[in-house]
Amino acid sequence: MPSSIRLTSSAYSLLILHAAAHPQSTVTGFLLGKVDGSGDADGELTVDEVVPLAHHWNHLGTVEDVGLELLTSHLASTSSKLSVIGVYEAPAKGSAIVLSHSALRLAGKVSQQIAKGKSKEIDGGAGGRSRQACLALLLQNGSVLQPTSHALKPFFVPPSSSAQTFNQDKLAVEDAEETIRTLTEAVRTKGAWKAVRDLDDHLEDTSVDWLNNKLIASQRSVTKA
Repeated sequence: MPSSIRLTSSAYSLLILHAAAHPQSTVTGFLLGKVDGSGDADGELTVDEVVPLAHHWNHLGTVEDVGLELLTSHLASTSSKLSVIGVYEAPAKGSAIVLSHSALRLAGKVSQQIAKGKSKEIDGGAGGRSRQACLALLLQNGSVLQPTSHALKPFFVPPSSSAQTFNQDKLAVEDAEETIRTLTEAVRTKGAWKAVRDLDDHLEDTSVDWLNNKLIASQRSVTKA
């Protein structure tokens, strides 16, 4: 496992905005990033971006599998330096404290992909050890947008194994206080979540570009929403 986890401000913001866009539904998505230290499995795991996946068909494995394949192909075709390193889930029930069966299944798929070498991050560089466990973040809706809490519960899901909890205190959000303050205002008074799109939206309207939401979550965009 890594020594710590860090989410960029934009990654955390888009995750929260996706959940805010569908408050009555469970939402899921992918985490993109890399490992500091040339792939050292014990280094800091950085989540640079997130990609919203679903808010309706998140219990249908076929849609999740297609989403993972489409995203992986997109990253390869754009020569992105990022790779799929995890998943996130924001349950409709605020009392949820564990990942759903669907989220665990998707995390297992990502772990298998990493283990097979399909995710570019796992090569590890010269002498580096590869990371094979998928990071899974559970958004605890009961404490979201509180000034003192990022409301994320981290797990790691190795291939063909059960989820392992990770120390919540070792997970940090970039510029957390300012990010949460700005995001709270954007969600509650500016409706910034309205522009977020996921694969479900794309299935309903193929003109929707669900793979490019990241600009919506930038500090500048959130502030001007």
